[in-house]
Amino acid sequence: MSNKNVFMSFAMNDCGMAVSIEHVDRGAACACFCPRCQEPVVAKQGDVRVWHFSHASGADCAGAGESALHLAAKQLLLTKRELVFPSIAVTRKAINQKSGTVHIGHASHPKKRVSFDQVYLEQALGLIIPDVICDTPEDRYLIEIAVTHFVDEGKMALIKGLNYGAVEITINIDLREHWSWEELEEEVINNTSNKSWLHYPKKAELEVEACTQAKALADAEQIPEPILMLPSKMSAPQTKLSWRGVHVWITEYDFGLVAWSSYNPEINKILKRCGGKWQPKYRNWLLPKWVKNHLVEELAAT
Repeated sequence: MSNKNVFMSFAMNDCGMAVSIEHVDRGAACACFCPRCQEPVVAKQGDVRVWHFSHASGADCAGAGESALHLAAKQLLLTKRELVFPSIAVTRKAINQKSGTVHIGHASHPKKRVSFDQVYLEQALGLIIPDVICDTPEDRYLIEIAVTHFVDEGKMALIKGLNYGAVEITINIDLREHWSWEELEEEVINNTSNKSWLHYPKKAELEVEACTQAKALADAEQIPEPILMLPSKMSAPQTKLSWRGVHVWITEYDFGLVAWSSYNPEINKILKRCGGKWQPKYRNWLLPKWVKNHLVEELAAT
């Protein structure tokens, strides 16, 4: 927040109510006071400088403009009896244990305009004095106005202990030199970008909703079945030999050699001599694996 001096666009009349520089008589006839130091102020409504209140004594009352804005903002809530509350959103995570994928669940309540039956300013509530207390038939809300001072951790803890909805409204004094009631109303009542929840009583419900959604997404994740890659089928090594123009194929398997050729009595004798056994079912010869070299020699030698 800026530390520059703020023109006093509002002052306090003799009834303790905030009044605008635009709605009072000029000079000392305004009959107004500084809301910070309670000293008389005059209404300066010239043609050169921005209209503003100034201390009649000429005193430099630091923070007078901020105090005036604070008072006027509270009074707006008292007279308008409504506020647009900001939205609130929570996210929660759930992990699919099989895939390790993180899924995000979301839950939120949108911004909402709320009208109040009763509004109280600066009334003690337990150990704290909220700026504004606003009641509806169903709920109670605490409103804090931040111009230069924000809710500290101690007050925040006490607010949470009361478990009422609580919002802080920040008025940025750098927005303009002069504030009218209309401009202040837009900032305090209608704007939500400058509001934040100090405590939201139903946040636990949103968290449950977000967790439930995240878990549902994790449980619904389609995980493809792993594809088992089987080793490719290797063809058995095969050797092609020739005996007097007759081809003989010898195939090697783990269990032994398989030989085949067109019927020939002489080739059959060689195969049998090398330990071969005729297999009628498969119409081939089965030989021990270790006789391959010997069989090759036999076929080549004859």
